[in-house]
Amino acid sequence: MKKWLTDPFIPTIKKKKIYGRGSVDMKGSIACMLVAAKKFVSKYPNHNNFFSFIITSDEEGTGKDGTIKIIKYLLSKKEKIDYCIVGEPSSEFIIGDTIKNGRRGSLNIILKIKGVQGHIAYPNLAKNPIHLSIPFLHKLISHVWEKNNTLFTNTELQISNVNSDNDVFNIIPNYCKIKFNIRFSKNLSKKKIKKIIIKFLDYFKLNYELKIYLSSEPFLTKKNNLTKIVSNVIKKCQNIYPRISTNGGTSDGRFVSNLMSSEVIELGLINKNIHKINECVKIKDLKKLCILYYEIIKKICY
Repeated sequence: MKKWLTDPFIPTIKKKKIYGRGSVDMKGSIACMLVAAKKFVSKYPNHNNFFSFIITSDEEGTGKDGTIKIIKYLLSKKEKIDYCIVGEPSSEFIIGDTIKNGRRGSLNIILKIKGVQGHIAYPNLAKNPIHLSIPFLHKLISHVWEKNNTLFTNTELQISNVNSDNDVFNIIPNYCKIKFNIRFSKNLSKKKIKKIIIKFLDYFKLNYELKIYLSSEPFLTKKNNLTKIVSNVIKKCQNIYPRISTNGGTSDGRFVSNLMSSEVIELGLINKNIHKINECVKIKDLKKLCILYYEIIKKICY
């Protein structure tokens, strides 16, 4: 908190910006949605539409107790969401320059490579698990997971941690633990990815323990009526056609798209400073996003 210009948990206006934790990701978008919906209902009180706002607290955590439970409840009641707009900060340089119609899935992987502990001066009497893992890791990170996928950003693997819990210089550890994440498209699955990893582990004859956790499934919504409406509204209000993308992290839009087969579009604020110290949003950008949401609602309902 010491590095923040303002209290991160109190929204503060400073130099025509609102500072605060989550002001961009994604409290700002939620506020804009509420303002837009209120404006529409006030102007068209006799409309025959139904608006719902799903606001959850575990979207960037386990994702087990938020949107997915609401969607399953709606399914049990035979309720259907026609269109869903997610307020993720999709914009990159100006409001509306990028919208998203899908996201890659996410796998978290913990790999333990086992070796034989020994004195570092006698490597012939030991097996260094770190050394053993290097050819495997090189093979894994250079692997091309798929080709010519025009709908998704490339499937990527990133290593986040390599650790042996060894704090001394003269001992070869008996294991090393590697943590990595894979962001993958709908062409792949947990089963397919696991099969490839095991194939490489066996090729290098490694002794290992492997744990794979599915954080989220990929989703892709078809470019249909909502995509057209959102794109046309952005063109009208911002004089640009948005780029349609699937990059970035995970999104709760996957539950609506995968479970309900609803059309989902992500449209929100500029994402340059999300999750950073002094996260902030320009007040003029909030006003622009309010206008976009209002015009989208109006186009859908009338």
